[in-house]
This record gives sequence, C-alpha cells and structure tokens, in this order.
Amino acid sequence: MSKTTASAAGAAMPAAATSRRSLLVALAATPALAVPAMASAAQGDDAELLALEAEICRLNEQSDEIIATRADPFEQEYDRILAPKSANFEEAITNETWKAASEFGERCGRTAAIEEAGGLLDRAYRLYDRMREIPARTQAGRQAKVRALIVHILRDEWRGTKREIDSPEKEFTRELLGEFSGLTEAELAAI
Repeated sequence: MSKTTASAAGAAMPAAATSRRSLLVALAATPALAVPAMASAAQGDDAELLALEAEICRLNEQSDEIIATRADPFEQEYDRILAPKSANFEEAITNETWKAASEFGERCGRTAAIEEAGGLLDRAYRLYDRMREIPARTQAGRQAKVRALIVHILRDEWRGTKREIDSPEKEFTRELLGEFSGLTEAELAAI
C-alpha cells in the first residue's frame, strides 16, 4: 500500500513523488479553486494594512462629514465676527473680535465639531504611523498604502480627476504612485 500526502491544493500525491515530472503532474492536477485561495492567502499577508487603510479612510470620511455639516455652515459668520474689517484679515483680528468669534463658535457648536473632527484625525494619524511601519507584501497592500497616503496625508488637492489637480508636479507624482501601486487613473480619481 503506497503512502499519500495532501498537496497544498488538497489533491492526494504519492509520498514518493519526488521527481520533477511527478511534481509537475501533481501541480497540473491542482484544482482551479486553489488559485483564488492562494491569491486570498497572499492578501492575507497584508490583512493588517488593508484593515488599517479601511479604518483610516473611515475616520477621514467621518471627520470630513462633521466639518461639512457642523463647522462649515458657520465659517462665514465666524470669519465676519473675527475680522470685520477684512481688507487684511490678520491685521483686523483683535482681542475683542477673537473673544467674540470664540464665543460664537462655542454657541453654534462649531468649536465642538472641530475638536471632535480633530480627535478622529488624531486616531487616523496614529493608524497611519502604524501602517508606515508595515512593509507591503502584495499589490493589494501597496494599493492600500497609496490610498491611505492620498486620503489622509495629501488630502483633497491630490484627489479627483487630472483636471482637478492644480499642478503638473502633483499630477505626475500621483501617476507615479498609481503606477507603482497598480492603481489605474480611474481608481486614483475615485479615491
């Protein structure tokens, strides 16, 4: 009775199959379902990077939403109170206008919203720092690092279509990041 062992794909192979030909025959018999499993296992190598990227993006989206809905609506009034003589914004700010604008920010919730959004971004920065320490082992891991870089560090002026980016240097840098990570122009534009 011959001994058999299981291959990585689950196919039975004779234990004595040590010749190159035997190995090739055994690999050729590997089920097609093993390929997605191997690809999935490769992404598993970067599972932490993928999870970090998802959380960094979630925290940034949440922070952006807070600013857009609870701080931005009060921005013009806040600036008007802070510097009523807006010819030179910084020179127009006085102790009195600073105090009045701060009180307005407290009353309308703008200050609390900015602090809450800032706390979310602080968490995202800590996660990003962790992400930087982890080497990417797969294409998916490299893409996750590029997406986190664009979303969290480079921010809005690096996002969108080519027409929305304001300088050739940024456009080239973003294309290079896309090339190195395997992200297409459409995928970059959707970040």
